[in-house]
Amino acid sequence: MNGPLCTGHSSRTGLPCQKQPIKGSTVCRNHGGSTPQVKRAAEKRLAQQSTMQAIGKALIAENTEVTADPLQSLMRMVQTSAWAERAYAQKISADLGDDVLTTIYTEGGSYKKAHPYLELWNEERDRLAKFSKLALDAGVAEKQLKVEIAQIELMASALDASLDEAGISAEQRFTILQGMAKRLKTGDSRAGAE
Repeated sequence: MNGPLCTGHSSRTGLPCQKQPIKGSTVCRNHGGSTPQVKRAAEKRLAQQSTMQAIGKALIAENTEVTADPLQSLMRMVQTSAWAERAYAQKISADLGDDVLTTIYTEGGSYKKAHPYLELWNEERDRLAKFSKLALDAGVAEKQLKVEIAQIELMASALDASLDEAGISAEQRFTILQGMAKRLKTGDSRAGAE
């Protein structure tokens, strides 16, 4: 037999069950796999596995660099959680639409409960909020701003040195810098170009 076996045990012999568990669960139908709560948990587990596999593939394709820097690791956790939150939201929109409740049938009747995708989405939203708060508390935004400022200062010195090497006059330099400032303010690299 392939894969794990049911974790249930025979009530007669006490020996471990030799059957395959239902997909997404640890028990077979004889040991609770056909009950509504086990089916719901299995469905939720399978949805979570599917989404996390897709996110894992995207992360591997996107970022092959491994870092031990705690701030970069924290930001990667924020990004991963944000991707998962979006993936669940898209799954809900595509698969469920407005029908985000599922009917649970019991011996005493039936009731409505949030679909497992909705539960996973809410859990991921909570996780994203926690990671985001951790990032803010750790001062990630401030540290990122310092890195960006250092990069801008480096670019400014390189530009200044290049203008010196090219023999650009003070008046021409002022015109160039004024044009750059205008383009940066408008976000248009062609601003002022005729």
